Amino acid sequence: MEQLAYQNPNPVLRAGADGKIIYSTGKKVYLVTFYPVPGEDYANIYGFEITGQKKLEQKLRIKEKQYDALYTLGRIALKCESLQAFLDESVKLIAKTLDLEFCKILELKPDGNFLVIAGTGWKPGYVGFAFVKGGKWSQAGYTIFSKVPVIVR
Repeated sequence: MEQLAYQNPNPVLRAGADGKIIYSTGKKVYLVTFYPVPGEDYANIYGFEITGQKKLEQKLRIKEKQYDALYTLGRIALKCESLQAFLDESVKLIAKTLDLEFCKILELKPDGNFLVIAGTGWKPGYVGFAFVKGGKWSQAGYTIFSKVPVIVR
């Protein structure tokens, strides 16, 4: 491999203290490392595409956050003296963990509709009084009737 000496009188791109730079362009992420050659005025530069690694790191951070929330839910369950207090704390934690503005827990009523029994982000007076229509045509009803987890974006 040929080594090229590069003199940059006004460097704009500087490596961090460890000689590494993470560079994103479009959908790709690259790691660029600089290895100064002892006793010389140049460095060897290596670049690696690390897009997959960065995606995995993000997924790991999300999973870690979710597991922390599950642990916290367990602790809340042990501390709460009523089911309603547990539900109220749960929706707050879920909304925070998933970065949601609104979160609710519904109770299926005998008539097939749902009562909002806990929630966060809703207008005062909504929780405990608002009903959500049941049936396969509603999101809540579809989730109940499908009998499998439903993910809504």
